[in-house]
Amino acid sequence: MAVKELTEKPADGTRFGQSAADLIAFCGATPVAQQSAGASAAIVVTNTSAASLLASAIQELQTSNNALVNALNTLGLTA
Repeated sequence: MAVKELTEKPADGTRFGQSAADLIAFCGATPVAQQSAGASAAIVVTNTSAASLLASAIQELQTSNNALVNALNTLGLTA
């Protein structure tokens, strides 16, 4: 069976979905609407120790990373 291309190579490019509400999925996943970005990691410097500041920064990065991985899994881009 031949591979079906999803583009006709238009000069303006190719887009999936016309709006954030359009349902899209990859690799057999259930189609979903656009994933929200969630909260951005924000590090606030206060009068705390360097170790406490580092622990807070690591926690924020872990939270952001988990949200990204969950979004990719939901779309079917990772398993």
